[in-house]
Amino acid sequence: MVNAYVTAKVNPGTEGEARLRISKLNGVKKASVVYGDVDIIAEVEVRTLLELGELNSGMRRIPGIVKTETYLCKKER
Repeated sequence: MVNAYVTAKVNPGTEGEARLRISKLNGVKKASVVYGDVDIIAEVEVRTLLELGELNSGMRRIPGIVKTETYLCKKER
């Protein structure tokens, strides 16, 4: 499994709708609107890096999203 956090910056006023759309993408466990340098943080779990790439592509197609960044989680032992 591949675990990651994906952050998104969105246009002002689109946070709620963007969060809702992100939360419906396959592999997203939770999406939250946050305060700080980014507007949304999504917790993600997918089977492969290819699926993670597809999820990221899906996020970037959501209206209002202007930038995403992905942070892969280190495997726990």
